[in-house]
Formats: sequence, C-alpha cells, structure tokens
Amino acid sequence: MKAKKPKRSVTREHHEAIAAVRPGLRNMAARIVQGEESFLETLMTLGAISRSEALHVLGVYRKNKVLSERGGEIKVKHGGLLDRVIIRRAAGFEP
Repeated sequence: MKAKKPKRSVTREHHEAIAAVRPGLRNMAARIVQGEESFLETLMTLGAISRSEALHVLGVYRKNKVLSERGGEIKVKHGGLLDRVIIRRAAGFEP
C-alpha cells in the first residue's frame, strides 16, 4: 500500500506572489492587443482596405514570418511590405 502524499497548503506568500504576477500579465496582454490594433490601422490606412481584409493580411504576414513582434510592437522586416500594392495583393485584390 502506497503512502499518501501530504496535501500542499497554499500559503499567504503564494497568494501574494500570484497577485503580483497577474497585473503584469494583464499589462503585457494589453500592450500586445494595442500593438496589433495599431498595426491593423496602419494596414487599413496604407492599403485602403477594410478591417477584415487587414486581419487577413496580418495572418498572411505572420504565416510568412515577415513580422517582428516584441513587447506589443509589430514591425515588418522590410518596408516594401507596407506598399499599397503589396498589401492589396496579400489581401487578395491584385494578382
């Protein structure tokens, strides 16, 4: 017969540590969302496309790994990817 392991008690310090981490994760998530929204606005402005088409372009760019995403900031690896013709081609408008 196996001996039962004693249950771990969650200490007050453990709760305080978890509470300290959560706001940081919330802030990081907010920065990521804000960065994505900013990049979508850039695509919509430069490419003269709708939000759903900008989301599609973002997916294409992520799939082809042409973005640099750090700290909630999204940058393209080459400036030519922000050209109107290239954005519209990625959205499926131009061949």
